[in-house]
Amino acid sequence: MNELLASRYSEVVHRLAAGIEPIDAIRGGRAGAGVRVSLEYPRALAGARPLAHAGGRWSIRYVPGLPDHVDVLIEDPARRFVPRRLRLPIVDEATVRARDTAGDVIPASQRTWRPALFPGAAYRVAASATGIRGRAHQLGVPARWARVEASVGGEVLWRAHGDDRGEFLLVIGPDPHAAAELPEVLTITLAVFAAPPAAVPPAASTDDPLWDLPLQTVMPPGPDDSASSGVTLPPGFDAATFSGDVNLVPGRITTGIAPFDLV
Repeated sequence: MNELLASRYSEVVHRLAAGIEPIDAIRGGRAGAGVRVSLEYPRALAGARPLAHAGGRWSIRYVPGLPDHVDVLIEDPARRFVPRRLRLPIVDEATVRARDTAGDVIPASQRTWRPALFPGAAYRVAASATGIRGRAHQLGVPARWARVEASVGGEVLWRAHGDDRGEFLLVIGPDPHAAAELPEVLTITLAVFAAPPAAVPPAASTDDPLWDLPLQTVMPPGPDDSASSGVTLPPGFDAATFSGDVNLVPGRITTGIAPFDLV
């Protein structure tokens, strides 16, 4: 039986289960068409793959058997952005259909996430940008997928995500509390977080550089979803930390710093 058209017509209705619009965490706009999204759970469900749309947006439609959550991998083969693995809650399709019938439609904005992607090794920064290209080490090896927080006066103002090599690019934006005139030296307190070193990857994952990329569960879209924005640390990331002050020169990306050793 048709929902919208007379029975003499053939009707197919697609409903949005999840919208995904990856965002450049530094510039605030869409990350672009080079980013791709793949479905990791459920893997074998027919028709449940993410669909690409213009401008770097993606959608997952309701299909029979779609569970109450999906796991997606967001990555950029060009390494402009550090990949992310997210678990998105899915509103039951029966609830969506009932709301549609009642005229109380659940807006697409309440089923669309805008996860922030942080700069990777190939991210292009302006010539006048301030920041750090650094590495995080743990027990003498790269600290994979480290998270970095930069604070001034105890307030976290900027963040970065590390990649599978322990490398990160922290871009320093405007300090809302600073004077209008730029200082000759900017002192920030850097905190680097990582999970304990993972065990040797399973044999089936040895060719997958993302095998241990942490999975983060996000909230429904809105101000409470601090995981999508990259603010919330993944589970277990308080186990090893580095904390210390670093002096930066405004207008310069600082490189050549010794690896940040986590303890």
